[in-house]
Order: sequence, then structure tokens, then C-alpha cells
Amino acid sequence: MAGQRNNFGKRMQSESDYPRNDGSKRRTPTDEKESNSIGPEDTVFRYLCPTGKIGSIIGVGGDIAKQLRTETNSKIRISETIPGCEERVVTIYSASEETNVCEDTGDLISPAQDALFKVHDRVLAEELRMEEDLEDPQQITVRMLVPSDQIGCVIGKGGQVIQNLRSETGAQIRVLSSEHLPPCALNSDELLQITGERAVVKKVLYQVAARLHDNPSRSQHQLLSSPSIYRSGAGLVNSHAGTQVMGVTSLMGPYGSYKSDGRSRSTSVKEFAVRLVCPTENVGAVIGKGGGIIKQLRQESGL
Repeated sequence: MAGQRNNFGKRMQSESDYPRNDGSKRRTPTDEKESNSIGPEDTVFRYLCPTGKIGSIIGVGGDIAKQLRTETNSKIRISETIPGCEERVVTIYSASEETNVCEDTGDLISPAQDALFKVHDRVLAEELRMEEDLEDPQQITVRMLVPSDQIGCVIGKGGQVIQNLRSETGAQIRVLSSEHLPPCALNSDELLQITGERAVVKKVLYQVAARLHDNPSRSQHQLLSSPSIYRSGAGLVNSHAGTQVMGVTSLMGPYGSYKSDGRSRSTSVKEFAVRLVCPTENVGAVIGKGGGIIKQLRQESGL
């Protein structure tokens, strides 16, 4: 399926993320936005990493994440911590062309698949380091968020695909009900959970990744381009930046309550602040040419 992709358009866009020494002109903000966006036929994975192990894929100053991006030629975005959530979403995506070689099998895979396996290996290595005193083989669990319009390729008609995976590998593979979705999930997500011995889980991960690669979600191009709301309702999320924008109530805390007559219940606090996160390519619409728009907003609001 990947061989039918449009190589010219896709690969040129992906290659433009890397510095060039041939004297070509600097990329424009539009080029930057397009190269960082998710295309309708790209390969996309959203891996859930326990908060306590996120350092294994970020590194000091983000050095490990940068290395993974460079080695695999993929995009990797790590969401901010969400209140009440013990996991962070690692969004991995790339063009769908199978240009990388899988280290374990020698098969050609997409850059995103390559990055997914490397991210998993790093998280697993961190888990092994934390459990080095345990003698018996420990079971591990991998959790991924999958759009509801894509999960069918993993389940199969009448559940045949997922049942075959269970029979072949002996792993516990479940698509959990909506009440088990973490706060970092979107309303349109399904939660895929794989549990078993390390080698078994990795084998299942390969097969699941291949199916997701061959069956992209129809809505994946919207993941980084439009604001979404987490299921927890804890706040607004700018999914392009992968960061959380807290709701006004959360930031105002005890100072956000007012009586119906407009007077504050607290006489000791006169003001509050709201912090918003704006994508780099959109911030010009807030500032304006020469700061004209933001100056006008200050004058009109009295801030």
C-alpha cells in the first residue's frame, strides 16, 4: 500500500525539516506549518508513556528526542503533563513510504514505525533498569490511543484479527471501554492495551503498527491543526503544540467566583491572570503588523 503513495510530494516535504548546506533560501512559516502537519496518508502513532519514564525518551535538554527524530527521519511530539493523568502522549508521525530498515527483522518500514519501536525500546530499558533486582520475567503493558475510525483494522470483522493475534502470541490484547480512557485522550479515541512478556508484547506491537500503517485514520490530519478538549474537562488543549491550555476556572482557583451582583467574594484579590498557548505560525494574527493588533487589544481592554 505504501508503494502507491505520492513520493514526490510527501518525501520533499519530509526532507525539508533538515538543514541544507547548498545555499537554498530559508523556509517560510507556511513551509514550516506544512512540514509539521499530519497528512491524510501519513503514518501516525500515539504511544502512552508513564510520566515517570518520560525522561528516557526526552533526555537532558531534549537530546534523546532530537536524536530519535534524526535517526528515524520522523516527527515526535511529547505532550505536557495533564493534571490527574499518569501518562503522557507521544505522537509519532511521518510520511508513509517504507524507507527505514527494521533492526530486528530487516524489513522495510516507515520512519514512524521505526521511531515507535525505538521509543518503546527506550521505555522498556528504563523499566528494566527500575526492576533490575527482580529475578522472574516481568510482564509489561503497552498502551496506545487509536482513533475510533481506525481501531477496526486491529479488531477485524467479528473480532477475528484481534483474536488471531491473541492466539498466535499469547498476549492479552484489549480495546478498553470508554470509562478507562485516560484524561489525555480525546473523545474520539479508543484505548488499545497489550500485556504480556517483553518479547511477546514487542511482536504484537510490530503487527499492530503494520495494520495502523496500512489503514490511516480519516481524521488524523486534524490532530495537530485544531484545538481539542480532553475527556477530563480539565482544560483546553492546543493539539498542534501538544501542550495544555488550562481552563479559566483552573487558573483562577479560589479567586474566580463572583456573586450575581458582580462583586468578588474575596476582597483581598483584585485581579487574576490567564495564560494561553498559541502555535508559532498563528501568533502573528494576535500581534499584528508592527504590534498593531495587540496594541489595539490593550487599549480596548484597558490592560
